[in-house]
Amino acid sequence: MHRVQSAGELRSNIHQGAKAQLAEISPALLQMVQKVAYKLMQDGMYFVGLDIIGDKIMEINVFSPGALLQASELNGEDYATAIIKNLEETTIKK
Repeated sequence: MHRVQSAGELRSNIHQGAKAQLAEISPALLQMVQKVAYKLMQDGMYFVGLDIIGDKIMEINVFSPGALLQASELNGEDYATAIIKNLEETTIKK
């Protein structure tokens, strides 16, 4: 998800008036995210949010990944249900 700030606003927070748009994900960006995901999974991180500007990861949100509702709406997918189902399956296996 790409957050686009409103006119005259420096912040791109949704609650500050920014709008959610579909993000363009290049192969290079996807490769970078996959590398970070691999390391995070090794460290036991299941669901995190990455704040990316250009080709740089600015922040890794491990306690509040955010944007799930907006991403679900933009992509027409129910990510929350899929995540909960996967968490339940993963927990039961352990």
